[in-house]
Amino acid sequence: MLNSIKIQYAGFWDRFAALVADIVVLGLFGLGVGFALVYFHTAMGLEPAWSDNADRAIGFVVSWFYFAGMEASRFQATLGKLGIGIIVVDVDGGRISFQKASWRYVAKLISWVVFFLGFIVAAFTPRKQAFHDFAANTIVVKKPNKGFNRTPESSGAAKPGEFGGGAG
Repeated sequence: MLNSIKIQYAGFWDRFAALVADIVVLGLFGLGVGFALVYFHTAMGLEPAWSDNADRAIGFVVSWFYFAGMEASRFQATLGKLGIGIIVVDVDGGRISFQKASWRYVAKLISWVVFFLGFIVAAFTPRKQAFHDFAANTIVVKKPNKGFNRTPESSGAAKPGEFGGGAG
């Protein structure tokens, strides 16, 4: 007997909570690196030679690798998304590539620039897709068969190749 999985799209507030958690994770990482650099420079008797532009460039690269790398990984989610129990998949339910995750990240930056409108769209679309999901052809779903997301329709193990099943 085949098991079916009921797809549950991640809602706006789940996604918002995951984003806040990811910002905290990246902020703590940045603080740690910043303190380490100041300590290193002080211990070596050097003047910190750093600029706001260097901070921004490093922040962009680190956050890009964090979001794109984690979402393209076997986890299919950032630490914030993992904590909430949601994952990023392509519209067929498969794992996304680093290239697609990178494009999704760039589109997410565009949403930031236009007063978060690209994020707010997720509250009003049938599959809860934000601008960056439309741009990268992805969706964010609740991770099937895990913890609180377990439903009678999806309590069985998914077969490889089924939406949300397999090692991906």
